[in-house]
Amino acid sequence: MNLKAFPRGQGHETREASRMEDIREKYENLLAALREMGRVLVAFSGGVDSTFLLKAALDALDRDHVLAVTADSETYPARERTEAIQVARQLGARHEIMETSELDIPGYVENPSNRCFFVSEICSITSGTWRPGGDFPTSSSAPLRTT
Repeated sequence: MNLKAFPRGQGHETREASRMEDIREKYENLLAALREMGRVLVAFSGGVDSTFLLKAALDALDRDHVLAVTADSETYPARERTEAIQVARQLGARHEIMETSELDIPGYVENPSNRCFFVSEICSITSGTWRPGGDFPTSSSAPLRTT
């Protein structure tokens, strides 16, 4: 197939450059928001979204001001935990594993549409070891395992 038979049309390069500039601007806005926070704890699954956010946090802040935390439980496959640990190491991030047991949370097993609500429930079940907006927990004051 001859790709020259499908010309891009005039203005393609201009539209592409404009899209790239929009993406750069959004990324810079994200970095600015992260810098404004000063310290960031990333709920880190090792997936695309949390990996992107962790990388941005590391780009914006000193490594000591970024902590990736992976919740480990009977519902989180060991293979995915291992991959999360490897990705965090590749990025040079501080990373800790937090033991959770979301199956003990009433309603979790039903997998309702508001399932994201359970993230805050999981945090409260860990005996208050982490509070949104609080200091990072340390291995000596929280049930976390450093990776």
